[in-house]
Amino acid sequence: HYVDHLPEKELKRSEVNFNLDMVGTSWERASELYVNTLDGQSNDVWESSHTAAETIGFDSLSLTQGGSSDHVPFHEAGIDSANFIWGDPETEEVEPWYHTPEDSIEHISKDRLQQAGDLVTAAVYQAVKKEKKPKAHQKQMKAKASDIYEDIK
Repeated sequence: HYVDHLPEKELKRSEVNFNLDMVGTSWERASELYVNTLDGQSNDVWESSHTAAETIGFDSLSLTQGGSSDHVPFHEAGIDSANFIWGDPETEEVEPWYHTPEDSIEHISKDRLQQAGDLVTAAVYQAVKKEKKPKAHQKQMKAKASDIYEDIK
C-alpha cells in the first residue's frame, strides 16, 4: 500500500530500502543475519551491508534469496531492497514462534537487536556516504551508531 501510493517524485528519489524483520530474536540457533534480496542477487543494500559488516567486524552476514516480506514492493518498484532476518545457518530455519501467538516480547534479544541495529545503521551510512559525498571527502567509518549519527549531520 505504501509503495503503491508514493508519488512518482518520491519513488525516483528512493535509493534503497532496508527491511528489518525479526532482527531481535532470542532463538539460540539463529546465529546468522540473512540479507534476503528478492532474487538472491547482490544489490546496493547488500553491498553497503557487506562493506559495513567488514568495517565493524560483523562476521555473521549472508546474502540469501527471500521474497515474503515488506521489501518486495520496493524491489518491484525498482528500488534496491532487502529483508534482514536472523536464521539458523545449518537448517536455514527461522525461529519456531514466527507468526504464532507465542511471537511475543519475551523472545527478544537485546544483544541481537543491537547487533542488527549497529550493522544496518553502518550500512545506511555506507549507502548515504556513497550517494552524497565525493570519494576524496569520505571519512573512514569507525563503527557505532552514535558515532555515525554525528557524522551524517
